[in-house]
Amino acid sequence: MGGCAPWYFLYLVDVRTIESSHQHVKVGRWRAFDLKCDVCKISKLVRVDVVRRLDKESRPWKCVHCVSSNHLLTISTKHGKYGSGSYRSWCKMKDRCLNPKHVHSKNYLQRGIGVCEKWMSFIGFYEDMSDRPVGYSLDRIDNYKGYFKENCRWIPLNDQAKNRRDSKKPYTPPFRQ
Repeated sequence: MGGCAPWYFLYLVDVRTIESSHQHVKVGRWRAFDLKCDVCKISKLVRVDVVRRLDKESRPWKCVHCVSSNHLLTISTKHGKYGSGSYRSWCKMKDRCLNPKHVHSKNYLQRGIGVCEKWMSFIGFYEDMSDRPVGYSLDRIDNYKGYFKENCRWIPLNDQAKNRRDSKKPYTPPFRQ
């Protein structure tokens, strides 16, 4: 820390008091203070003008990495479920039904298996299907119809292959609590 006050001290104390105590470091032609990031706690040199602005706005200092990652997270997620099992199932469902270059396109797109309008957005899909249980996958009850709420369910992975077009009788999965 080099004798500088910790970041919370700088945040609570008026900058003029800090400047008068001469606890800054000279970096080229700039004066800077050694501050810790409010999020990751990594210590960095922060210019005096930035410290003044933060003090004026009553905000703690965050490093570039924490600010950019937080900003990207807020602008890129609408639902907070990116990467979840439900989100991955939704992406794969759309890819099978809408992408003509998908390896299984002949079994979905070319057969006319589509996705309902509500499920074109993940939020609509999530409202109907909620979280995917661990060890389950998305299944269509009637394999000749598309993806919509009344025709889909979460089914155990080991039972997924039992519900096929060439099955003699329709498959009913075991009851799940």
